[in-house]
Amino acid sequence: MSEQVTYTRDGQSTELQMEFTAPMEGGTADAVGICKSADVFLFKQKITPLVSDRITRGQLTYAVVVPLPGFSCWGYADVAQTQLRVHLKQLNK
Repeated sequence: MSEQVTYTRDGQSTELQMEFTAPMEGGTADAVGICKSADVFLFKQKITPLVSDRITRGQLTYAVVVPLPGFSCWGYADVAQTQLRVHLKQLNK
């Protein structure tokens, strides 16, 4: 089930729908967010996630993180590259 979240980088933010799933085992992430790649739009352009970008989900804030050494903080969740998989670390409990 997707939820509305706020995606923030360098003081710019956008609202988008994101579904939360379990993280990779043994990694540093607390969750994985799945969203439409076309929805991640800041600075008047489509962007890809960067480490330390923020996701706000209600009262919870997450940082985009690298889940394991050698991995990226994001990847495409489907072959058509219409959805992003973003690794997230919860900052507040």
